Amino acid sequence: MNAAARRYHAVATQTASGERLMILLMHAALSSMQKARAHLEASPADRVEGDADALVTKALDIVQHLQATLDVTRSPALTKPLVECYDFVVWKLVAGRNQRDAGSIAQAAQVFAPIVDAFDHAVDTAHGQR
Repeated sequence: MNAAARRYHAVATQTASGERLMILLMHAALSSMQKARAHLEASPADRVEGDADALVTKALDIVQHLQATLDVTRSPALTKPLVECYDFVVWKLVAGRNQRDAGSIAQAAQVFAPIVDAFDHAVDTAHGQR
């Protein structure tokens, strides 16, 4: 990322609402999953810069943080399925990292992507942008 892009990202992050920050985190986790999967699927000669373990760890950290922020007492009907999805994603990411298995990471991303889309849509709708 060049200097101008880093400055833009820093300003966007510093001025974002709590909901937007959550969306940014979710997109960062999903992106890390996708990059880790691609890294593991590539032949050693074709691998781009980056470390699959570090990418998976970043995604894990974000998903676990999101899960820890859920208040299951406020809306158990909504949060229980989300906790279960996050548990599955964490389980698949750990398995993918430990076994260097792109398929497990792809499964985690496949389950996580609709959650990201749903939150994106909900936040945009709440802010009148859709």
